[in-house]
Amino acid sequence: MDIKYYRLAGILMWCILLVVYACNNAPDTTTAENGSVKEKKIKDPITVDSILNKADSFVVVLYNNPFGDDSLRYTRSYKQVSAVDDSSFIIFNQQMRDSFTIQERNAACRTEGKIWVYGSDKIIQTVYFNTVTTGCSFVYLIKEGVFYYSKPTALFTDWILQLRPLIKYEEGEASQ
Repeated sequence: MDIKYYRLAGILMWCILLVVYACNNAPDTTTAENGSVKEKKIKDPITVDSILNKADSFVVVLYNNPFGDDSLRYTRSYKQVSAVDDSSFIIFNQQMRDSFTIQERNAACRTEGKIWVYGSDKIIQTVYFNTVTTGCSFVYLIKEGVFYYSKPTALFTDWILQLRPLIKYEEGEASQ
C-alpha cells in the first residue's frame, strides 16, 4: 500500500508541474466579449516565418485609390516600385521584428498597399500595410491562414512616404 501511495503522489506531482508549466508558458491572449480567444501576442513574424530571412529585394505596391468605391481597385489600379537598398532592408527587418498579434480573421480595414518580398527571384511572402488611416494603421502578413498584425513604426511609415514620389503616376491618376 505504501508503494501505491508514493506512485500516486508522484503522478499527482507531475500533473501539477505540467499544469504550472503550461500556464506559465501560454501566450498572452485577449478575449472577446463572448469569451473566445480574439488575438494572441507573439514576438515577431520572422520567428514564425523564417523564410523572411531569405529576402533579397522588395516590390512595394501602392494602390492608386485604396479607399474608393471601385470594386477592382486592388487589381487594376496600382503602381509599384522596387526597393533593394540597404536602408529598405533595415527598415523592413525592424518592422518585422516588432511585436505582432495573431488574429483569427482579417481586420475590417482597407489596405493601402502591399510589399512583395522576393528571395531567389520569386515572391516568398506578401506583407500588407496601411499607414494613412487613423485608427486603422497596420502591417500584416498571412501564414498558413493565420493573420499576424502589427502597428507600423514611424520609420516604416516614413519609408512608405519616401517611396511614393518614386512612383510615376499618369495624368489623371491620383496618389493617395
